[in-house]
Amino acid sequence: MDFRHTSLAASAADNSQGILNCADEAAAESSGRACREEDAVKPKDVEDLVNAMVNEIVEGKDIEIVDVMFNKEGGQWFLRVYIHCPGGVSIDDCTFVNETLGEKLDALDPIPHSYILEVSSSGEKPLRKESDYVRFRGRKVLVNTYVPINGVKSLEGKLLGLADDAIRLEVHGKPVDIPVNKVSQARLVVEI
Repeated sequence: MDFRHTSLAASAADNSQGILNCADEAAAESSGRACREEDAVKPKDVEDLVNAMVNEIVEGKDIEIVDVMFNKEGGQWFLRVYIHCPGGVSIDDCTFVNETLGEKLDALDPIPHSYILEVSSSGEKPLRKESDYVRFRGRKVLVNTYVPINGVKSLEGKLLGLADDAIRLEVHGKPVDIPVNKVSQARLVVEI
């Protein structure tokens, strides 16, 4: 499930949350660079703010926030919220979170540039935190590496866990340890 909401944000001058202050405006000016609105927003700050907002939205509901990601891909900013529901994520769950969060973001306006808000199930979610490897133990994952591991740079298998700075998978019935510092991306695989 995936639901998108596009926001054309207003100017940074309207923001009262402090999230839009250029990280080092003095250094930018002394180097002759102007502080651009995109430079003023730290993805981690946006993720933390949105995580708090969306957790408040789903409080008391049977919806869990798995992750919030704010990043730029191909010149476009994406704000992605991954959710989980015990009985499975429905389009109504995604719509509820997307519309409610979209309204709050539009009112608060913490992001000075346009972005696309996506709310979806955790189905193909990237694994970014140590807790992800615990939560999704037993699930099928795809791990891409910077260098070949056992002769390949892409391994798909059952996630056994994370230990000693390595992701442990079961691939074709055998355990494979992949050093975390060699991993370019790890994500869940949707099983149909």
